[in-house]
This record gives sequence, C-alpha cells and structure tokens, in this order.
Amino acid sequence: YANPSGTGLPADDTTALTRKAPAGKNLFNPYVWDVFLNQIEPQAAYTPWMFATGNHDMEPLYGNTSYLGGSPTHGYGGHVQRLDFPDTGPKGCPSVYRMVYGNVGVISLDANELSWELQTNFGYSGGAQVAWLKETLKRWRAAGSGVDFIVAFFHHCAFSTAHNHASDGGVRAAVDPLFTKYRVDLAVQGHNHLFERTDPIRHGKRTKAAPDGSTVHPEKDGTIYVCVGSGGRPRYPF
Repeated sequence: YANPSGTGLPADDTTALTRKAPAGKNLFNPYVWDVFLNQIEPQAAYTPWMFATGNHDMEPLYGNTSYLGGSPTHGYGGHVQRLDFPDTGPKGCPSVYRMVYGNVGVISLDANELSWELQTNFGYSGGAQVAWLKETLKRWRAAGSGVDFIVAFFHHCAFSTAHNHASDGGVRAAVDPLFTKYRVDLAVQGHNHLFERTDPIRHGKRTKAAPDGSTVHPEKDGTIYVCVGSGGRPRYPF
C-alpha cells in the first residue's frame, strides 16, 4: 500500500524507515504505485482492470483538494490521475460507476463513503451514491433492459466472519435492502484478508444453506456475498 495505515489521516513520511507514523498522521509513499502498475502491466495490457476504492486509497496527500468538476477528491487524486474510471456514476464520486458486459450489469461502489468502521470519508456524497445505486438497479431490473445478472463489487464487507474488520454495519445498512429488493446476484468484497462466501442472503438473513456444489436462484434465494481479500497479504484469522 502507498498508504499503509489506511485511515486517511494527513501525511508524514519522516519515519518511513521504521514504518510507524507519528500519532495522527499516515505514512505515504507514492512509489508503491509504480511498483504495482509495473507488476500488473503484462496482464492489464490485455485484460481491463476495474478498480474500486478502499480505505488504503484515501491517500493523505490528496485529501480535500479539487479535481475535475471542483469536487473533493477525498484522497483519490492518485487514482484519478492514474486510472481511467468510467464516467457513469454520481458527480464527485470518481470510483462509483456502472458498466454492462453482454447481459451482465456490473457496479463499482465506494464503500469508504458508507463505512461505519473507518469514517474519514463517511457520507461525503450526501446520499448521492445510494440514490444512484437505487436508480441503476431499478433501471436494470425493468423489462427490456437486457440485463439478466447484476454483480456489485466494493471494498469493506457487508457480511464477513473475519476477526480483524468483520462486517461493516454502514455498508450493510446501505446495500442489503437494495440488493434484496432488486435481486442482485453477486456481491464481491475485499478488506478482510481471506476468502469466504455466504449462503444466499435476503433482508440480512440467510434463506437456506448452500454448501459447495449447491444451486442458488438469486431471484428467490437472495444475494451471495464473496470476500476475496487474499491478494498476497498475510491471512486474517476467522
């Protein structure tokens, strides 16, 4: 991580060698971006990489400045300058967007704006993100939309059993009612450094057991939530 602390505090790299930031500050080393982009380039040259923002992306040198359109970056200046986000989301939320591939609708959400655990960016859109999510899901579930399957991906987990971050009540309160109402098929999460998946969930509760090899019908059974936060970091305990 260029921002290893992941809390969106102001930057102070004077103790970079000890990898411990002073109280109230975050370490920040933008060189890590170069390492990461060089690492993924052989695959990203052929397969698009689509990014959602998480807590380590609230980069401390890029907080509360303006980017295109005059809205705050909320730490996302590094992303905005390096990545080509689709301009399909609400204004001022650069990492919130939608796209359709075949008959699959895909949504990227900014869980930083919804998180009760890490509240640096909580509520910055003034409700615009959730309103946009509702409008998108309603549109895709309307007759004739051409979208049969809906997949959402975001960082903080709405549902997880991990010890370190567990589930985030703010994310869950925002997405679970809409995912239930509009029959979202799959939610892909990160944040917790492990792999796990839920049984199908509606209204915050599982509807049935779904062990390996099961068949799930999201339109009546509910949404499956998968946590795939095991991208090379040490695994968290359950």
